[in-house]
Amino acid sequence: MTLTAIDASSALIAVDLQQGILNFADPAKREKIVKNTARLADEFHARNLPVIWVRALGMPADRKEMGPPAGDHDESWNAPDENLPIDESRDLVVFKRALSCFTFPETTEYLKSTGPPR
Repeated sequence: MTLTAIDASSALIAVDLQQGILNFADPAKREKIVKNTARLADEFHARNLPVIWVRALGMPADRKEMGPPAGDHDESWNAPDENLPIDESRDLVVFKRALSCFTFPETTEYLKSTGPPR
């Protein structure tokens, strides 16, 4: 993956990069996903741009074939991959129960507060 340019008004939103969901991927693909996301996050951090880590609080109840339904999993299911450079002092971590992290007001407020002046 070649990084060419990151616009100064960009934000990185990394969705569902937690152990419970990453475990569905082939190990080689999982490693590539995590490596590339970590590289992007490092670039966004270096440029002081916003980074949002969105984690699901479980799979939708009707998707039992993919994993545990919402509320029926252990703590490690929600844990992020340890190779992701999550900076809890400046990044936003959102735990979603819906399909989108944009249903949470804190997501919009975070983007407004960390974005470029308009």
